[in-house]
Amino acid sequence: MFMWAVKRFLIFLFIFISTSTVYADLSYQSFISASGGGSPNFDPPDNTSVQSSGTVSNLDYDWGNGVVLDSGRSQDVIVKFTGTYTHPGEAGVTSNINFAARVDDGIFMFIDGNPVLSDWQDQGPSNYNVINTWSGTGGQSYSITIYYYENGGGAVLKLYEDITGGTSFSIVPECRFDAACDTTAPTMTITSSTVSDGDTSNDNSIA
Repeated sequence: MFMWAVKRFLIFLFIFISTSTVYADLSYQSFISASGGGSPNFDPPDNTSVQSSGTVSNLDYDWGNGVVLDSGRSQDVIVKFTGTYTHPGEAGVTSNINFAARVDDGIFMFIDGNPVLSDWQDQGPSNYNVINTWSGTGGQSYSITIYYYENGGGAVLKLYEDITGGTSFSIVPECRFDAACDTTAPTMTITSSTVSDGDTSNDNSIA
């Protein structure tokens, strides 16, 4: 009896794992920016020795004067993020999205190898340091690469989007990077056995 229970549990566990969706976050690697501020090299960074690596769910950071991620550095650091971005909207329909970044200091962002955000300079954060438009197909996942660098002082990295193509920006949600966002508008159907579609009635107790 005990062995049968164990077998049933293992079968359930196998089915659960094999049918569960595994989503990927943004992967990152941090590097030393040997040349400091101004315009450090970004591909590859000045010092190609990886300082740290890991994954993040999205980009919504204000490190202040603290350490950038787990790089061990609060200045002269470059971080490279890679992953996928799933375009929101109706599947198969092309639409424009406006991206914006609040950064201190610089950012480059590429989608499918195409430059979308380019603001590689020493600067303080403002709303918004850089804005640009990307056109994609709803439901399609695109490769995304983002380079960020911090020279000195405060460190900020926040990535925003407006899926209407306007300027009502909000932080890009985690699900964009793991294809889990539900962007389908809800629908509702009401039926009745006492009236037909398109009929009018004064009956206040329609079934």
